[in-house]
Amino acid sequence: MEKYSIMTANELADILGLKLENIVLYWPDKILQLKNILIHALDTFNGNKTVVRYWLSTSIAELNDQTPLQIMASTYDFSLIDNVLGRLDYGLPA
Repeated sequence: MEKYSIMTANELADILGLKLENIVLYWPDKILQLKNILIHALDTFNGNKTVVRYWLSTSIAELNDQTPLQIMASTYDFSLIDNVLGRLDYGLPA
């Protein structure tokens, strides 16, 4: 994960497909957690932002058929998403 340890706010917004102002407005207390999830996702998917964007917007059974973005926006429980990424890191089904 070292190679992804530096990520600008603009890069973070780019990965999410959101304007930076919206991230700051709606998630001011969760920006660090969000950044850590995105760093983990980029590491899991070998730095491929396109794959990360797709994964973030794909329903996942382990998340009750919600997308990671829906979980982040509705519950702010980023640990659920981190757990799914961890399973993928070890080649386990998610």
